[in-house]
Parts: sequence; structure tokens; C-alpha cells
Amino acid sequence: MKNSKLLSKRPFQTDHRHSASQTYSRRERRHLVVKNRYEILHLLSSALSSLLFLAGSLFMFYSDLRKPASVLFILGSIQMLLRSLISLSYHFYLKRHIRLHSSSSNR
Repeated sequence: MKNSKLLSKRPFQTDHRHSASQTYSRRERRHLVVKNRYEILHLLSSALSSLLFLAGSLFMFYSDLRKPASVLFILGSIQMLLRSLISLSYHFYLKRHIRLHSSSSNR
């Protein structure tokens, strides 16, 4: 009983209490899988860029580590760009998915 309460408080956790009565189509299940993958990629990217900027900030306290700090800041900036590209690719995936779904339903 305690485990089910803990599971329900995790972020991005699906509520399984009603899943037995719900039936998802193959397309809906695929969409959920893709959405979860993009969310995980986005979270990992955010965590990595935060760590790079934190390490770069700490390195700036030491004069002999200023060059590596600059490299970490550049890597963090590149990671932020990648995070934006991940979000953009998910947006394009949704547009394509909606377009394909609407064209197949018109047939």
C-alpha cells in the first residue's frame, strides 16, 4: 500500500488506477512512448547543462582554472542549444503526428 502511494507522487508517473478500464490504441501508446522519451531527454539535458554551468562557476574561483571554466561554459551553452533542438524536434513530431492522424481519419 505504501509503495503505491510513493509511486503516485513521482513526476511523469502515469496514474494506473484507471488504466484497467481505459484502452489505448496503438497510435496513442506510441505517442505516449515518444512523449516520455522526449521528456526524459529534456530533463537529462537540463541537468547536464546545469552541472556544466555549476562546475564552470566553481572553477572561476581559481585563477589557474579559468580556461577550463570557459570551456565548461561553452559546453553548457551548447547543451542548452541541444535542449532547444530537442523541444523543437518534439514540436515537429507532434505537428507531423497530428497531420498524419487527421489525413488518415478523413479517408
